[in-house]
Amino acid sequence: MKLLDTFLQMRSLLYLSLFVGVLCVAPSGPWDTFNLAPTTRTVFPKAVYASSKGVTNVMNLLSGGQAAMTAKSNFTLDFGKEVGGIISLHFGSIASGNLSLAYAESPFFIGANSDVSCSNDGAWTIKATPNTLYTVPSVAQRGGFRYLTVMSTDNIVLDNLSLYHTWMPHFTDLRAYEGYFFSDDSLINRIWYTGAYTVQLCTVPGQTGRVWPLPAIGWGYDGDLGTTGPVMVDAPKRDRTAWLGDLGIALHTALVSTGDILAGTNSLNSVLERQDPTTGMFNYCGPPWNIGGISDTYHVWALVGAGNIFKLTDDYAWATRQWPYILKGMKYVQDRVDYTGLFVVTKSNDWLRPHREDTWVPTLSSIKPLSRAPPSQQHSTSPKPQSGPPRLKW
Repeated sequence: MKLLDTFLQMRSLLYLSLFVGVLCVAPSGPWDTFNLAPTTRTVFPKAVYASSKGVTNVMNLLSGGQAAMTAKSNFTLDFGKEVGGIISLHFGSIASGNLSLAYAESPFFIGANSDVSCSNDGAWTIKATPNTLYTVPSVAQRGGFRYLTVMSTDNIVLDNLSLYHTWMPHFTDLRAYEGYFFSDDSLINRIWYTGAYTVQLCTVPGQTGRVWPLPAIGWGYDGDLGTTGPVMVDAPKRDRTAWLGDLGIALHTALVSTGDILAGTNSLNSVLERQDPTTGMFNYCGPPWNIGGISDTYHVWALVGAGNIFKLTDDYAWATRQWPYILKGMKYVQDRVDYTGLFVVTKSNDWLRPHREDTWVPTLSSIKPLSRAPPSQQHSTSPKPQSGPPRLKW
């Protein structure tokens, strides 16, 4: 708890010293060069990683220009860093046969099939049609990749191949961080901004979770994450669902960088509101997977997350709505404490998790502030919808 208090005090000082104005946006400075977020949602590839015989003018694709492919030719484009979203391209006057797209996060997995997010991802295949703009459907977007391999079965001319980033859907400016970090160590600066960018990639639209059960071939991002709003998931490619153990770190990463708390709150709500009404236990993860009843540790992390969100926002209306779930969840924990005063962990997905002994005290410390809502707030109505993330109260 002391560590968390110290963290909050440090960030409060950061805000007081840097963000005195009405708009809480970090000032420009040399730290901006480390920010990995793009200036626009639509981007072109940065480089050509490889190209086979039969491909001409492939470099033109880096600026939206035109390239040509003969039958059974291929090339691989490099977007320069981890990206995620929807690919679009335009077929020219010559276009027949099929065009296939395979994705990879590492050059070691570049090939005719995408790297693994399910069991057999394969490639996304498109029927080539002359003079047509094609956009990959949302269900087949790729949450995380760097390399895109394009393969043809016949003669094809294409242009305007681009990527539309779908993450952080509630942000207009993806680079408008509320916090910033800078030191004389370039590596540490890169680590800080890589963490911030990772959390951005993991903040996805509410109807684009990874489907469950998993398809035998390919992948699908049309799973319901439990809300129409943004959700902070564990990873953009897989598992692409809310895991509250991950949220224990990711929530604070988002707060000190982008300032976003809406996505993390939605993640927590998706688990709290699907509590087992009989036992009071929270699911191991959020929808669409909703794996329940197998982890005491992740149950406790849900309670820690609830305490963190309330402490960081003072949102009494939210606390009032979620209090019945939290209270029942705490009873489940208390009932597992035996005569020695130790929390008895017996679930199957808690074996050899070294942090499990350290979550009991933080749970009590996190939940305690939730009990101080004034009587006037006990029957509060829902807050009015906001156009952006709720403001933080420190």
